[in-house]
Amino acid sequence: MDENDPAQGLVGRVLHGRFAVWDVLARGGMGVLYAGRDTQLDRAVVIKVVGPHALRSSAAGPRLVREAQLLRRVQHASIVAVHEVGLLETGEPFLVMERLEGRDLRRVLEEDGTLSPAQLAAILAPVADALSALHAANVLHRDLKPENLFLLEGRVERPRVKILDFGLAMLDERSAERFTRSGQIVGTHDYVAPECVRGERASAASDVYALATTAFELLTGHLPFEGRGLDLLLAKASEAPTDLAAFLPSASPALCEVFVAALAPDPSRRPTAVQLVQTLARAASDDVLQARGDASLDTAGHAVDGASMPPSSARR
Repeated sequence: MDENDPAQGLVGRVLHGRFAVWDVLARGGMGVLYAGRDTQLDRAVVIKVVGPHALRSSAAGPRLVREAQLLRRVQHASIVAVHEVGLLETGEPFLVMERLEGRDLRRVLEEDGTLSPAQLAAILAPVADALSALHAANVLHRDLKPENLFLLEGRVERPRVKILDFGLAMLDERSAERFTRSGQIVGTHDYVAPECVRGERASAASDVYALATTAFELLTGHLPFEGRGLDLLLAKASEAPTDLAAFLPSASPALCEVFVAALAPDPSRRPTAVQLVQTLARAASDDVLQARGDASLDTAGHAVDGASMPPSSARR
């Protein structure tokens, strides 16, 4: 342990007489994540602390408080739970959240490769349900991406997923404080919706666009718009996204159409999050049935020709 590391100063302390700080998990420009323990309820927690530098130079403090308020506003099994929000003696705000075991979807993509349509639909179903609850409460996430979707350890056939990082979330109300400068694009550029690039107001449809972009990437390993900086933003504002089949030649027309609708430049034409995942699941199911039908025809054709066929379990 580096004794000169300021982040280590909290390790070994107990916050609010309850939350024991065990170790540094991660750090960044906005602050530090610590592993800890709720000593009253005997459960593992994560403690997010805004660093002094970020507190002086940005809206990090207000954002952390707002994150806690919004997460308490909407409680859902697929949204990370907040247990406590408070201030250190030195004035830095901290947030205590549930500790999760598993991997975010960025790591899943990097370590396991792309997902099948059926796998993707199963993973995104609880995410869409959670987004529906958020949007019903007039809460927008504004930064959906693979890094902010966490796949919990457990049964693969019934995945459990949590939405993370509500630091950029906002109430979808005209009177809500934005915490952003006029003209600033909020969110990660690869996933931000065209209307936000054009300077229009974000809406639930903007979250759907980010979810669809995430789904596109998890299926293909590519983004529907690939570029950097201003070129990327200009393309989003004026061009159509790359067709799914360009990166996934096996994709059916129905599967491609899912992304045409969800990535539509006009937000009023996009489905809801739940509709997106439902149509994705139907397209995936149709693709599986079509593949089985083709395999049956292939088997029958070989039988007619008198050729031997390996057992289906030996075929891929």
